[in-house]
Amino acid sequence: MQSFLQSKFVTTTSPLGSYCIGSSFGQRSCIPKRACIGTPVNGKWTPWSEWSQCSDPCVNGHRSRTRFCSNPRPSEGGFQCTGSDFEITSCDDISRCFHCRFWTKNVASFQSVQ
Repeated sequence: MQSFLQSKFVTTTSPLGSYCIGSSFGQRSCIPKRACIGTPVNGKWTPWSEWSQCSDPCVNGHRSRTRFCSNPRPSEGGFQCTGSDFEITSCDDISRCFHCRFWTKNVASFQSVQ
């Protein structure tokens, strides 16, 4: 690890004409604890998750998916990801719903069963 030299120099004017006691100049070596700020790393999104199952494929169904701002996470003053981490969409698919219509044998009326 690299070390540095820290210096101090004191100048004063005393209103009463006396001088400060001690040295007016000093140096010492020091090792910084940590660099102030490294290279900023902006956050990036992970790929979207798979869509969830449809809550109801026949009537007002919805499904969702998520992603995370961790590919990489923002650090060293970098920016957060922009945009949403959550998406939702409708998933009504009438073709997946079971509809069957038939005539009864003894009654001349039309019935519908779902």
